[in-house]
Amino acid sequence: MRIISLKDGKQAGAAPACAAAFGNFDGVHLGHRALLTEVVRISSESAGVLAPAVWTLRGFELGNGKKLTSFSEKCRLFKEAGIEYLFTDDYETVRNLSPNEFISDNVIVGMNCFHSVCGYNFSFGAGASGDSDTMQKLMTASGRDSTVIPPYTVGGAVVSSTAIREQLAHGRTAEAASMLGRPYSLFGVVIHGKALGRTLGFPTANILPEKKFAVPECGVYLTRTLVLDDSSSESGGFFSVTNVGTNPTVEGERRVKCESYILDYTGDLYGKRIKIFFYEKLRDEKKFSGVQELSEAVRQNIEDCRKWSREFYS
Repeated sequence: MRIISLKDGKQAGAAPACAAAFGNFDGVHLGHRALLTEVVRISSESAGVLAPAVWTLRGFELGNGKKLTSFSEKCRLFKEAGIEYLFTDDYETVRNLSPNEFISDNVIVGMNCFHSVCGYNFSFGAGASGDSDTMQKLMTASGRDSTVIPPYTVGGAVVSSTAIREQLAHGRTAEAASMLGRPYSLFGVVIHGKALGRTLGFPTANILPEKKFAVPECGVYLTRTLVLDDSSSESGGFFSVTNVGTNPTVEGERRVKCESYILDYTGDLYGKRIKIFFYEKLRDEKKFSGVQELSEAVRQNIEDCRKWSREFYS
């Protein structure tokens, strides 16, 4: 997949005619994938005349919301969906454009887009003055095509990035996964902790998630941990039990971190990058009376994880 910055006019001018999906695509959830699927379909039916593309923003902050995906993760998922060109725009560059200016050389014409695909709730232009209907009208007026994708629902609920953040905030990682089309994940570099887990006989791989990303509600989860430095594939990895929280049993802990006990892993993970996939919440975070009670709870969590791992592929 080729990435083209629209700030670089020379780069954009070399782009082929395309059908493009427009949006922020935080999470690249099932609703977003409906847009990507439509773009790939349009490209296929054009016999390759229109390349499948995506337009999205860089440098866009979500206000109080936390991000679900990094830019590199978005790129991986776009490529996986069959997208060949990714056009990026700087938020500050486009935030004050009128809808008409958006359709002009600034964006649509500049990226050689002849068929736009957007969601029903897409907005663009200064002060969100343009919506999906505006996009259709302006594209038609300029002799181009436009498709608006209706809401995508799972179990009667409309899939959205906001809805997924809400599920994660309540520890409902299985429900979040049903909207994402995959388990939610966090990544980071393994750091040294207080070695309490090792002292108890359950060494953990600890990461501090970046503050800009959504973190599931504090608690203990059934997870799968992938050592990114050892694998280029998203499949595989090791079953694990992950505690998300501040370790209330141990005084002095404040920053939320993820501590994963990885089943059957024997290597040294310090300094390595890992990715944790969240499947199901086992229990809330709890302050135990002491390390003995904590140790018994961890042992039970590990037994639950082993049982889950045996059932995972059945």
